[in-house]
Amino acid sequence: MLKHSGAALTATFRPRSGGGASENLVSMLDPPAGAKQTIGALLRSFGPASTGFVLIMAALPAIAPVPGPFGIVFGTVLSLIALQLMLGRTRLWLPAVLERYETPPGLLRIIVKTSGWTLTCLEGIACKGRLKLLTGKVARSVMGVLIFFLAILIVLPIPLGNILPVISILILAVSLIERDGLLAILGFLVGITTIGLMFIMAHHIVSFLLH
Repeated sequence: MLKHSGAALTATFRPRSGGGASENLVSMLDPPAGAKQTIGALLRSFGPASTGFVLIMAALPAIAPVPGPFGIVFGTVLSLIALQLMLGRTRLWLPAVLERYETPPGLLRIIVKTSGWTLTCLEGIACKGRLKLLTGKVARSVMGVLIFFLAILIVLPIPLGNILPVISILILAVSLIERDGLLAILGFLVGITTIGLMFIMAHHIVSFLLH
């Protein structure tokens, strides 16, 4: 696979037609010559209807074990996506400062190495079109509410606190891509459990500090 260049990039990555999330993620390691690696370019490359891919690309960098404020940056991106899901939007919008945020060289390789297997496992248990009503317009709005609170957890500087929220979002994202309502239910259960566990943890930490 080709190594990313640090030079100014102008073209846009194009996802593989019909490819799954993990397949498209791997294909991004070998982009066309001059493919631009900004958040905006990567998210737009999947098209306005590919909300699941957008969620995956915004969530995975937050879990990558690399230094930098990735939790803050991509947690903010996820919160903006969540708000738009809540409002029923399909064409996602990001502020210019986030659109132009360029991913550091090698970050995608780290993401694939550490997180690609998770997507492969989720795709393995997904069933296309199963209970797809649970991934419709109303369900997507409810997902937006859950993802918003998960995004807040990702932004907070909690040691290893990004792992469960990101996994929850990945499950929901794959459920949207495959239109799998049963997988969406699993995503809701994991997400709600994650928020509950984080709340209990925060409560105990505050209680300990006050006493």
